[in-house]
Amino acid sequence: VVACQGLHSKHSDHVKRGEGEGGAGGESTALHPGTLEDFLRRFEAQAGADGADAAAKAKAGPHLVHLVGTGPGDPELLTMKAVRLMREADVVLYDRLISSEILDFVNENCLMVYVGKERGLHTRSQTEIHELLYRFCTSGCTVVRLKGGDPYVFGRGGEELEYLQERGVEVKCVPGITAASGIASALGIPLTHRGIADNVQFITGHLRGEF
Repeated sequence: VVACQGLHSKHSDHVKRGEGEGGAGGESTALHPGTLEDFLRRFEAQAGADGADAAAKAKAGPHLVHLVGTGPGDPELLTMKAVRLMREADVVLYDRLISSEILDFVNENCLMVYVGKERGLHTRSQTEIHELLYRFCTSGCTVVRLKGGDPYVFGRGGEELEYLQERGVEVKCVPGITAASGIASALGIPLTHRGIADNVQFITGHLRGEF
């Protein structure tokens, strides 16, 4: 078993395993992210030392999830609040496009859960991500959901907000620089210009259910 390349060095939940040990060089590998129950059992085992009082307090609430935008990937474009929350988090759920330089701000004792998606490979369904957020926060964790760009610009942050609020969980959003404005700024292209461009439209390049 070796660490899955492309994931942050702190991350221990996703591994690449050879299919058929002893095969020809172990060339065929598959991603095994583990189950929801695996994650929760691991956290509960770590938290068990806190005792019954801490468990009762966690169950009582209030419960909170932070949706944190990390911008277009440059760690110098992070907000100070985003950095502070990553340093305080017990659990961080992070997407595929979060750079290693940004994940370096996460504290060493944090449980890091990779929930990235790409065409043909969803390590977690959106429904499962919702449940992870809910169950971790109701277990007493300080939960941070890291998203590239801004959580509420094509980031499905609204879906997570809706799911959690319906269950009585408070959600706070830390905005990030959305890729559209970040790229335009880097290229020296104003998105608005008096007398030339008086509005901006952001349109997704994918259809619902395409992935």
